[in-house]
Amino acid sequence: MLVIAVENAPPRPRDWLAVWQLGIHAGGYMGVHLRKVREIIWEQVVDSIENDNAVIAWLEPNDAGFECDICGVNRRVPVDLDGFQLMAFRPAKAARLLPTRADQNRWAQPRMPMDMMRQGCSTSLFHASQQWSTMSS
Repeated sequence: MLVIAVENAPPRPRDWLAVWQLGIHAGGYMGVHLRKVREIIWEQVVDSIENDNAVIAWLEPNDAGFECDICGVNRRVPVDLDGFQLMAFRPAKAARLLPTRADQNRWAQPRMPMDMMRQGCSTSLFHASQQWSTMSS
């Protein structure tokens, strides 16, 4: 048994998977293949996935009864824990509390909160909205 799920994949890998497997859901494909065919199918998926992600799971004679692999942009990562495969999460990108000028203009220099206060710019959203209303009028 072989299950492959793709997210936001371009038409090429989806069409190619539909030839080899049964499309059971949008982006979900299932089939029964030998190991060599599974590896060929997965190589094609890995080569055609660009900024998207895919996961493959297949039956294996181990404690969990299956193994899996991922490719593409995904926060989930398979890790081996004493012979048992689990999924771990990569940390999310840290969000900045204060937007910088670089958010609007990539050539602008980043500004620190203390520098903003010294230059008369406010660091709170309320004060920033008041400053914007006085600047635009």
